[in-house]
Amino acid sequence: MKKMLPLLLIPSSRLAAALVLLALVAPQRRSSTLLAAPQPIVDPKTPPRFPPMAAAAPEPAVDFSRDIRPILSDRCFTCHGPDEQARKGKLRLDVRAEAIKKAIVPGDAAKSPLFQRITSPDEDEVMPPPESKKQPLTPE
Repeated sequence: MKKMLPLLLIPSSRLAAALVLLALVAPQRRSSTLLAAPQPIVDPKTPPRFPPMAAAAPEPAVDFSRDIRPILSDRCFTCHGPDEQARKGKLRLDVRAEAIKKAIVPGDAAKSPLFQRITSPDEDEVMPPPESKKQPLTPE
């Protein structure tokens, strides 16, 4: 009867043959364990058999008309929109060029007076003002 390894239950001669075969077939690398999953051999010159999974598309840049204007329209245009008679503080937020002149610093929200007013804890400074009964803006 051949000598059996207690944990593997494989005859020692077959185990030796399997290890030799593994050493010949496996990629040339050192592993701390024989049970480690084999790493695929990738030749940069050979195209992949399967196309790589598409990476998540990067988020598009913020667009005033698509991303900002609708929010301002809901909360700010009553007082700072196209109606010249209703406009307050000589501030027009419906036109990007005008909003940038007085209220928005592109690329730096913390320096934007509009952002400072929206996030102000002071009820006299916060926009939209509490008496407008409009839902306050949030960072989301």
